[in-house]
Amino acid sequence: RNVRIPQDARADAQTLFAGLSAGAESFLAGASDVADVLDVVRSEVSPEVEVDYIAVADTTTAVPSDAFGGEQFLAIAGTVAGVRLIDNVTLASEPRTVDLGTRLQSSSILYEGGR
Repeated sequence: RNVRIPQDARADAQTLFAGLSAGAESFLAGASDVADVLDVVRSEVSPEVEVDYIAVADTTTAVPSDAFGGEQFLAIAGTVAGVRLIDNVTLASEPRTVDLGTRLQSSSILYEGGR
């Protein structure tokens, strides 16, 4: 899908993961309120992104949650230049850890230089 995003909209697309990363940092820093973490994510997302949802949900059931506990994921879905994008990171409460997923070792269509 990323190849369908026009060059001039790719920076907007990158803000979905930037938002998730900021939310994950807030969680790691001890944020206890899911709504506060969701606000952090939202604050990093470009206004050019049509956000479908930002949520914390259980990794087993995918049921959204308004409280942290166990293993969950922080997810975002939005549309950029007509392309729907979905991303997530895993959150674990005890001990508090975050899995941001696979980090690229080489360039991709969105991230020049493998960020």
